[in-house]
Amino acid sequence: VNMRYIEYTSEDGQKFDSHALDVSDANAFPELKEHIENCQYYRRMLVERLAEMNESVADAYLTCDDERAMMQLISPNLLNSALRTATLSNLIQPALCGSSLMGRCVQSLLYSIVNYLPSPTDVPSAVGTRVTAPVVTSSRRKHAVDHFASAAVNVVCSDTTPTVALAFKVAHHSHLGALVFVRVYSGVISPRTILSNTSRGISEKCSRIVRVFADQFDDISEIRAGDIGALVGLKETVSGDTLVNEGGESVVLHGLETLEPVFSCAIETESMAQDKVLAAALQQLMREDPSLSVGESG
Repeated sequence: VNMRYIEYTSEDGQKFDSHALDVSDANAFPELKEHIENCQYYRRMLVERLAEMNESVADAYLTCDDERAMMQLISPNLLNSALRTATLSNLIQPALCGSSLMGRCVQSLLYSIVNYLPSPTDVPSAVGTRVTAPVVTSSRRKHAVDHFASAAVNVVCSDTTPTVALAFKVAHHSHLGALVFVRVYSGVISPRTILSNTSRGISEKCSRIVRVFADQFDDISEIRAGDIGALVGLKETVSGDTLVNEGGESVVLHGLETLEPVFSCAIETESMAQDKVLAAALQQLMREDPSLSVGESG
């Protein structure tokens, strides 16, 4: 697209330089000749393919006499725009080469995600269910409540609409405790906010919001509609639950599909002193994986 090549200057792939691939370099640098010819060939194939789907690319392509004219008339901006349009229309699926283990082309992948994939406002609104639920006693809090009435409602992706978020993953950290990863479909979530879990009929306080980079956790002031972040401080929310503003509209999003278990096993502690430790560990696993069920016998 850009006729550039990346030269990595660090082993982890975080430092790199980007250089232009000029046709004139083929003679000055023989070692680049094959790469330049390959880039020209595949860029021409890309232009020809996109010309079949995009009128602007087709018009520019028909006026090109040679490779230099093609580079001038069919700019990277035009190609990126055509690639995005074709991707959003499901006409193509861009693929990139790289290695996450070596940290190669990770930046290019992230740029491509931003350039080509749809933003939350480019896709249809999520559909939730407006519900009326009974008051839940403490003995029932571990289980999703039975809703009395329901009606479909569109959850519009906007910062100004009531907060609706989906907890799609729960992970436990040795220092932070339970990290509840959420996707905010509408509204804004800030630290020290009380949220209602409409899937379970409970309220919980979010003490912190962090953005996760591998094993690095950065505190952030808020997450807005379309954002993903991890909430700290939620005690009972599990994967697949819906979170809304306290006292706000009771909306439940379509959560995670859970299948019936196909495998079971028995676990027994060596002493009664370990029973509480085992129960706590199993409770953590059930929060992370709603398909896991635990029972006692004998």
